[in-house]
Amino acid sequence: MPRTPGRGPATSRPNPLDRAGITHIDYKDTDLLRKFASDREGSAAVASPA
Repeated sequence: MPRTPGRGPATSRPNPLDRAGITHIDYKDTDLLRKFASDREGSAAVASPA
């Protein structure tokens, strides 16, 4: 979809891990990962049976 005229460039969202001051991610720490995971992220990665 083309951009509407008169709009400026899209601004990037700040990284929530950087804002929280987290420099190392332990991928086994599920409590930390749940804070930053979105409900919508997993639906595209799941393959539906054909």
